[in-house]
Amino acid sequence: MAEEELRKEKEELENAKRLRDKVKEELRLALDQKASLESQIASSELIIKELEQKIVSAVDLLQSYKNEREELQIQRDNALREAEELRKKQGEASSSHVPQLFSEFSFSEIKEATNNFNPTLKIGEGGYGSIFKGVLSYTEVAIKRLHSDSMQGPLEFQQEVRWFEKNCEELAAKK
Repeated sequence: MAEEELRKEKEELENAKRLRDKVKEELRLALDQKASLESQIASSELIIKELEQKIVSAVDLLQSYKNEREELQIQRDNALREAEELRKKQGEASSSHVPQLFSEFSFSEIKEATNNFNPTLKIGEGGYGSIFKGVLSYTEVAIKRLHSDSMQGPLEFQQEVRWFEKNCEELAAKK
């Protein structure tokens, strides 16, 4: 009987040791997992701080761009006002002795008038460029586009414009 009790106690002791070892292993795994999670949390907090700094920098940069845009808009408005005043002064000076026959248009307005220089609107070809039909300010016009490899310089171009102005003035005087 004593042997039987001794064997049972040994068995219980072995079971208790196995249970203790199992609990120890589970505790070790839990502690490792806790350390890993704490490391991830610390890393996440660092990333959050970096992102917060980037957001602050982005907001500052955005505000800087907004201020710059507002300043540029003010400068543009002032330039447009000055240009309009100059046009009025120039119009008053030129209208006193010669009727105004010409206007200035932006390149985008000219592209629109010629449907982006559509070949179907081409009405002629000169030594220095192509001539397109278009409509600007509700008026049918001819628009000359110089070839990129054209050798025509500003002087020749101005002579051509003056010749055209002279002929237009003569036509206007005959009417």
